[in-house]
Amino acid sequence: MNFEEFKDKIFGRNTKALKHLEKLLNSKNSKGNLHFSVNILQNSLILDANYQDWLSVKIKDLKKADLTGISSILGEIRALSYLNKAFGNIVEPKNETGPDFEIKSENQKIVVEVNTQLGSQKANILIDHGEFISKNFEMKILEHFPYSFPDRKRDNITGNATSKVAQIKGDEHQFRDEDINILWIDYLDPIAWTFDLSHHTQPIGIFNESFTSGFIWWAIYGKKEDKIFDNLNIEFGIDKPYIMEFDGKFSTNSKIDFIVFIFELNTIVFQNYQRKNPDDSIFLGLFQLPFYNYQESWINFPIINLLDRIISKKLEIEKLVDKINGNKNAN
Repeated sequence: MNFEEFKDKIFGRNTKALKHLEKLLNSKNSKGNLHFSVNILQNSLILDANYQDWLSVKIKDLKKADLTGISSILGEIRALSYLNKAFGNIVEPKNETGPDFEIKSENQKIVVEVNTQLGSQKANILIDHGEFISKNFEMKILEHFPYSFPDRKRDNITGNATSKVAQIKGDEHQFRDEDINILWIDYLDPIAWTFDLSHHTQPIGIFNESFTSGFIWWAIYGKKEDKIFDNLNIEFGIDKPYIMEFDGKFSTNSKIDFIVFIFELNTIVFQNYQRKNPDDSIFLGLFQLPFYNYQESWINFPIINLLDRIISKKLEIEKLVDKINGNKNAN
């Protein structure tokens, strides 16, 4: 099947859908868009015959969906392609109300619920500061607000994003306590996401002499009273932090065992340290997901030390804030 046949089969005459695909293909933000839009979807069309009925339904839905629906459906097709590569054809799509997929296992029921993130629907999430040109280089500066500006004065940008991620599938009605539950969060929509956000799966990062909290990490492992900051400058200290008013998703009594975050060329897994550790086969399957990032994932395998790692990181960041603020006061 050539690309034109592929486009016609998937999208037909749906101009909105074609616009979405063209955005994927023409994006200059990342070199991998062609891979995600064509290879994964096209490979999905030739998956095991068990999936053809499900794919036919999804293709029909694509042809009449709006942009939000298109993004959601493409996220489900990507998820099936990933899961099929990792676990084989024991992955079963589910069409009834509940999780999107079940991974057949003799020992325990494993279910996957897919959520394709679209960020904020507000218009002011990207500020263009223009181009800067010299003899030696050309630079364009864009400022990104992935979940828009906060509505309250007490909030900051990172804290606002943290609260939005913590609320994803908040009621968990798709899951049962006795199952192994996987929440699959897809950040590959090219219209919603101008930049790669995978660095926010770590508790802290540094850019241009300033540290920033990773909003995804704190949305999962943060607790009430934890401090979230946009800018901890090495010279000037911390700006106004946001004091968390809620517990992160895995600091509550969540039924979710794993969250799989899908970024471009980067798959990062978070585990709920409060849930019983599943069989080794689950971890070994997750390791086979495309672009799985072992170094940046947060799991209790092969050593059960995840909670210790989380506590240690938080203490390390507290000490860092104290040292930087102490240095600022000394000056």
